[in-house]
Amino acid sequence: MADANKVTVEGNLTRDPVLIEKEGRVPVCLGRIACNRRRKNRQTEVWEDHPRFFDVKVYGPAATEAATFVKGQKVLVNGYLDSYTKGDGDGRHDVVTIVAGNGPDGITRVQKAGEQSKASAASDAEPTPATPDSSKPSAGSRTKTSTKGKSTKSKTRS
Repeated sequence: MADANKVTVEGNLTRDPVLIEKEGRVPVCLGRIACNRRRKNRQTEVWEDHPRFFDVKVYGPAATEAATFVKGQKVLVNGYLDSYTKGDGDGRHDVVTIVAGNGPDGITRVQKAGEQSKASAASDAEPTPATPDSSKPSAGSRTKTSTKGKSTKSKTRS
């Protein structure tokens, strides 16, 4: 049985992600996140943050999406750990990175407290009334035609 190698880390991007696209290759996005481990100092009785930094790689279609994220943004990474050896001789060391999963939950934005997503902001906005004499549907509405030829309004977006 194979060992499980899964990791989930939530943190803030420490720099803007870099997208690398080469002809004939799968796109890859490189980023770095920081997550804090908070603990109480036994001597001073004060809570202290101890940041941990992780390199993150995202491959494929998710890489182009991850490249739109910006420094300071909170993200959630679901993936696995990958390691490689870097350098020669005495300068040789292992590097561990988090590779985001290929699914839609590989790397996602996390809403910070007090933020409102664009989708929820749009649903809270007042819908624009359609003019009664308009023969065309408004830009924010879709029409659905049933098999009997009747047209019914299905959903309105703002």
